[in-house]
Amino acid sequence: MTFSRFYRLIFILTIFGLFIWLGAQNFMPQKELLLEWTPEGRGKFVSDIYPQERVLNVWEENNSYSKVLFEPIYFFVYLPKSFKKAEVNLIYQSDLDIRIGLMYRQGVLPNWQFDLKDIKEKNIGMDIWKNGEVEFNITSEFINKKNRFNGLEFIISIPEIYKKEGDVKIKKIEILLKN
Repeated sequence: MTFSRFYRLIFILTIFGLFIWLGAQNFMPQKELLLEWTPEGRGKFVSDIYPQERVLNVWEENNSYSKVLFEPIYFFVYLPKSFKKAEVNLIYQSDLDIRIGLMYRQGVLPNWQFDLKDIKEKNIGMDIWKNGEVEFNITSEFINKKNRFNGLEFIISIPEIYKKEGDVKIKKIEILLKN
């Protein structure tokens, strides 16, 4: 093997390795991805709840939660790849009606518009904490860009928080993304 063939072989192997590495960056063999947010720390793909002025984080022994002071509040979920469905589970404490919405991509509809849905309560045997679930079909009209990355922007709306006395405490948000 001559000297130039050796460099050519190294160059071809490097290019081949680069293509494999780039392909693996967005490769995800599983059909589902479970993401979660808690007051102690957010997950890799879920933003903190914002605006932070509307939420008060409370840390008690073996029990931390976020108390909602004003509504609406938002969170952003970064998508590592494309998915067809998103199931949002909210573990919360409240007697008020809570709605969760998925924001339409800017430019699809005028202004900020959301596909709002009432949460369906599921009893999971937790004493005072409730589990509410909402399911969304993800289409291109819901994919937003934030910091160059694709994602979904969610809203948690509690319109009655201003009219009635009552606390809304959020312990955990789980987002199950499915193909």
